[in-house]
Amino acid sequence: MRPTTQHFLDLMAMEIEDMKEDIETLRRHDAERSERHEISDYVCMENDAVYRNIEAGIECLRHTLAQVNHAEHADVPALVGALRELCHKRAKELGLREGMIRTLHRKMDKVAAFLANK
Repeated sequence: MRPTTQHFLDLMAMEIEDMKEDIETLRRHDAERSERHEISDYVCMENDAVYRNIEAGIECLRHTLAQVNHAEHADVPALVGALRELCHKRAKELGLREGMIRTLHRKMDKVAAFLANK
């Protein structure tokens, strides 16, 4: 069976949830380390700023995925191209760090590669 653009969107939704869980795990880990005085409050605040940027990137990707009509794209590569462009534009508007934009692109590429090998 040829992968569809809807398969791509479904898998991306799973990736987004996984990224959210990763951030929560990191926050819990930081809180535990802070309680043990392994890291300072300053480090916790700096880490939290990074986590908020990542969450903004995740939300940017989620919002972009929700806006796209998968049926308008002939195949997964066409959809990925459109999503990359939209996501990059939106991330720039939000002032997300370049590293976060690359992370979002890597997630899309990972899912597209998985589907291409099916």
